[in-house]
Amino acid sequence: NWTWPEERSDGRSGINEKVIRLADVYLMYAETVLRTTGDVSEAIDFINQIRKRSGVLELNEDDYDVDQLLEHIMFVERPLELFTEGHMIRWQDLKRWGVVKDRLHELSQIKYRAFPDWLREATPEDLLDPDAEIRVQFVKAYENYDPQSDNWFPIPHQEIVTNEQIVGN
Repeated sequence: NWTWPEERSDGRSGINEKVIRLADVYLMYAETVLRTTGDVSEAIDFINQIRKRSGVLELNEDDYDVDQLLEHIMFVERPLELFTEGHMIRWQDLKRWGVVKDRLHELSQIKYRAFPDWLREATPEDLLDPDAEIRVQFVKAYENYDPQSDNWFPIPHQEIVTNEQIVGN
């Protein structure tokens, strides 16, 4: 409903919000197909629908086996297609795949050279320059990340108090 509850100058109302995109559904479906039946051809058909719409070269099923295509979906297709989406899609993907700690470790190993207004990845020459301000990021995130506690929201206190079946968090 584009005009309810009030008329707006742009002809839209605040009740229409995209929660999930078709491309997201296609990529999740392709991942599910690979994890259940292992049908690379069917998975690539759905990936290629997205790539064709974007004007990107389509994937060739002869170039992938199940594991290679799963990795491609995880580390190429989903990040490229959904990088501007909200709702923490990438974080949820990394948690779902169980690779958050690994990814944080990879990121914590990258050294950056700081300049007045920006950062860039440090070159070998930067590392030898005594005046270069070298920074690393994600070190604390890597050190402090614990999947047992960080992958789940705690049970709200009100639920613990009002439900005798719940014992602790």
